[in-house]
Amino acid sequence: MANLRPISLCSVLYKVISKILVKRVQPYLPEIVSETQSAFVEERLITDNILIAHELVHSLKVHPRVSSEYMAVKSDMSKAFDRVEWSYLRSLLLALGFHQKWVNWRGLRQGDPLSPFMFVLCTEGLSHLLNKAQSEGILDGIQFSDNGPVIHHLLFADDSLFLCKASKEKSMVLQEILRIYGKATGGKEVLLKSVALAMPVFAMSCFKLPKTTCENLESAMASFWWNSEEHSRKIHWKSWDKLCLSKDLGSLDFRNIQSFDQALLAKQAWRLVQYPDCLLDKLMKSRYYDEEIFFDASLSQRPSFAWRSILFGRDLLKKGLIKRVGNGKSMLVWLDKWLDDEGVRAPWRKNQFFEVGLKVSSLINPRTGYWDSDLLQDLFLPHDISLIKALKPMVSIEDF
Repeated sequence: MANLRPISLCSVLYKVISKILVKRVQPYLPEIVSETQSAFVEERLITDNILIAHELVHSLKVHPRVSSEYMAVKSDMSKAFDRVEWSYLRSLLLALGFHQKWVNWRGLRQGDPLSPFMFVLCTEGLSHLLNKAQSEGILDGIQFSDNGPVIHHLLFADDSLFLCKASKEKSMVLQEILRIYGKATGGKEVLLKSVALAMPVFAMSCFKLPKTTCENLESAMASFWWNSEEHSRKIHWKSWDKLCLSKDLGSLDFRNIQSFDQALLAKQAWRLVQYPDCLLDKLMKSRYYDEEIFFDASLSQRPSFAWRSILFGRDLLKKGLIKRVGNGKSMLVWLDKWLDDEGVRAPWRKNQFFEVGLKVSSLINPRTGYWDSDLLQDLFLPHDISLIKALKPMVSIEDF
């Protein structure tokens, strides 16, 4: 009951103005907010930090150096916005470069659309203290390679994970930083507690669910569908696999749990390709494929379950990828799948003998920047020629 407090209801006019401020501040958050904070910032997903945290905790168990030298501290920054000192928030906003008129918009309360974004900015004070301690050499984070990022904290909205050397001196430094931050914000004392992830979609976005778990979930859903009363067993007139077929095929389009899990993991794999500068990719690259591209990365030695799961998603991603022709210098004519013919495939071979290492760039006339028609006639079947000519090479950029 001590944590219960009345929620201040916001008027319509208040919310309109607050939402305008939200729209104004949102585009600047990625530049202002530390990349260790993944909540409420555009192009960042909280699942990134979940996977990073898993990878770091996994290294505490299996990595020879990390497991013997480092420790992790899980904390809950237990405070609401009506518990944050306005003087702290005001000073922080001014230090970040916000205009005085913007800062003077006061009265943040529960229910205010601006509140989550202000909370994210509040944690920048903590990030600054930790980064300052690292730059002064009094706090160390985990770093897998010289080219990889140094990570000493991760923020998940109001939850956080701290990582440092397992020594009394480093522990005292971390404790002092948390004391300073707690005193400045006026929030509750930091409480250490474990947090269990309740939403299955988060777990499925980060880790491959065991086959037994998927089957148990599907069994529970099937039972709920066919049984009209609790604790009663009715006949399942169709298998779950058939119920998962699309409505176009006369079924109900339910989700196949294992396929859905792989699709979410494929999204994580695509994120590593699409955002090569995000913290998750920099960490994974330094750990597993420092000298390779993501699609060529192997399982490696003693991989984490998160990495195994991402590679499971990558298997699905590869099936749906098609390379687009730029200058053609990185694409092999006969081995890469670059033609879209109701599915992605490599061209059919017209001749019995062919050059295995032939690149798509060899098919482009360097003078016109378009396909060499005579060469296409010599190498390809008529249907493939029409598909190739439908593609417009862009010789000024690399293949993508």
